Amino acid sequence: MYTLRMIREKIDRDTGVELSRSETNINLGNSYSVIKNTNTEEFLKQVKNFYPEIDARKVRVIVNDENNFAWFLDFIQPKTEYVEEFFIMTENGKTFERL
Repeated sequence: MYTLRMIREKIDRDTGVELSRSETNINLGNSYSVIKNTNTEEFLKQVKNFYPEIDARKVRVIVNDENNFAWFLDFIQPKTEYVEEFFIMTENGKTFERL
C-alpha cells in the first residue's frame, strides 16, 4: 500500500517563523503512477481528461492512484508564503519517493 503525503507550511516572510502547518495523507492503494510536467502527450492528455479548465503549465506533477483518480500537485503560482512538499510513503511509514 502506498500513501501520498502532502505537507503545507505557512511561513512569515519577514521572520521565517512557521505560522501554521497541515499534513494530509491519501491512500493510493497497491499501485500508483507519477506523470511529471514535461509537456509529454500523456501529461497533456491527463490534464485535458480530468480538468480541461486548468492551464497545464501550472501543474508540476500528476499522481494517479490504483483506481486512476488523479491528484494534481503543486500548481505553479507567484511566490507565496506557503511551502509545500509531497512524498509517496510505504505502508510502514518510510519515504518511497519525494515528488
